[in-house]
Amino acid sequence: MAPVQANASVAATGLGIRYIGDYAYGYSGVIASASSSLGTLLSFTSGSGFIVGEISFTETERAAEAVNFDVAFNDIGVIAVEYDHSPAQDNPAPYPILIPPFTKVLATWQTGGDADGTAWIVGRVYGAE
Repeated sequence: MAPVQANASVAATGLGIRYIGDYAYGYSGVIASASSSLGTLLSFTSGSGFIVGEISFTETERAAEAVNFDVAFNDIGVIAVEYDHSPAQDNPAPYPILIPPFTKVLATWQTGGDADGTAWIVGRVYGAE
């Protein structure tokens, strides 16, 4: 793989994941969630290596009700977070994550009111060809 040039921009937002050498990242950007609807934050299929890292969620504009963040691998739930805006639960801490090769990843969120949220994932890639 050719090295990333110093003047190249690899930063981006969207549903996907980006690979930069031995690292991977994804950032949803700010996603609005209409009251009681399910919003997609990240949706991608991983490459040929394992990703060892963490995933984080934030609610940038607060809803009055509890917020649910969920992550699924190949339609199987692996992370389910619910928090209710108490000071101890203000924007959950990053969660460790291990993504196997060629895995469909879907991160979603849902709130009882209108709000804005984000998700990001960062990690090291091992065993990629």
